[in-house]
Amino acid sequence: RIIGNKVKVKTIYNPYLTKILKFKKNKKKEIILAVGRLTEQKDFFTLIKAFSIFIKKNKNYCLNILGDGPYKKTLTNYIKELKLEKKITLRGWVQNTKKYFLKSKIFVLSSKYEGLGNVLIDAINYNLPCISTNCRSGPSEILVSSKGGELVNVGDFKKLSDKLIFIHTNYNSSLKKTKFAKKKLNRFLISKGCQEHLNYFNRCMR
Repeated sequence: RIIGNKVKVKTIYNPYLTKILKFKKNKKKEIILAVGRLTEQKDFFTLIKAFSIFIKKNKNYCLNILGDGPYKKTLTNYIKELKLEKKITLRGWVQNTKKYFLKSKIFVLSSKYEGLGNVLIDAINYNLPCISTNCRSGPSEILVSSKGGELVNVGDFKKLSDKLIFIHTNYNSSLKKTKFAKKKLNRFLISKGCQEHLNYFNRCMR
């Protein structure tokens, strides 16, 4: 309404991925993975609470959280309070996350908000079934509105726990969702994004 309908708005996603990865089937361990700074934004408290429910019936699983930040001590104390020190590990800042993505079975993004959610893109690229909060902005688009993964409301630890159980018990169908989302990842390729930016700028300058 402000700029009028003569100006067309085009969405160009962040140029992020260098390539779409191809893998042979590799053996996964019963690990849930989360990656991000230990801040209020990432809301790892919701994930830990959901995991504490999930683990009661799925005792072989553990949770790895990669990242560092101001909430490390508070999260450590919360894990101790729930008596989950042997099941949840705060790995700190990790430069090469590849081995964690390769051996994990489920990926969770529990954020209150995101700019896009690059770690969710990474998880799909590594063939990991994903659960994400339906926060602004990014996750719903990355997961193609639940066709490529599971979405829950921000802070809903109970629903998040249910989704963890769902993926565990329906792993093959969850992998099919990941495969669907992966087919859409070319939107985030650096080569594609940069070219789209150039094309758009060239059109604007004509």
